[in-house]
Amino acid sequence: LGYWGLVPLAYSKRHKKQFEALYYEFLSHGIQLDERPKNVASLRGYSHDEDAYYNHSAEPYTKCYTKPELPKVAVTRSYTAPISDPFAVVTRTLEKQGIAFVKNNRHTYLWQFARLCNRFGVSREQCKAHVDSVYGIHENTNWLDSYQRYATEAGTYAKPQPKVSHRIPQPAKHKAQQPKKPEVCRPYHYCVLQTGVYFGKSVTNEINEHGYPASWDN
Repeated sequence: LGYWGLVPLAYSKRHKKQFEALYYEFLSHGIQLDERPKNVASLRGYSHDEDAYYNHSAEPYTKCYTKPELPKVAVTRSYTAPISDPFAVVTRTLEKQGIAFVKNNRHTYLWQFARLCNRFGVSREQCKAHVDSVYGIHENTNWLDSYQRYATEAGTYAKPQPKVSHRIPQPAKHKAQQPKKPEVCRPYHYCVLQTGVYFGKSVTNEINEHGYPASWDN
């Protein structure tokens, strides 16, 4: 047995937010509403009630729900084992990833456990001895195959060292200077002005406006 009611809403496009505000307002008075009408397309069957009360002049509901902001709390991290303990670090890592040693998930847990141990540089024998002592697994060891599958990850959790270059610096390369081409002498004829006689001669000087080498003017 329950009750139903109609509440006029002020904002038809914010139906969900207005319903949530109405939901929590009723909840503060100890009344829990059905959450299905949160969907604007929720079907509502009309039930007949001769004594139903209608307030045709009711004011539309204007409140909209806003999710309260939670105060930020500083998180202090504490570890139960020193960080130098690889098994403790691996266990915490798997817990953060949501991987637990539970029924139907034990093989996956041990497979990932062995893989992380491999990355920390823990040997296969050390990993198996730890698992045997903590989890008591003796009959099935195929999860140790992760050591072979992820062999390239062995010890990759170690702090990488800065790379040191051992290359011998090479002297800067300079382009070899091309030998200058020999100056070509151009044959030309000139005339001695006094005699009017032409002579043939190879000269390297430029010819001036008078028809003889410019060096003669010096």
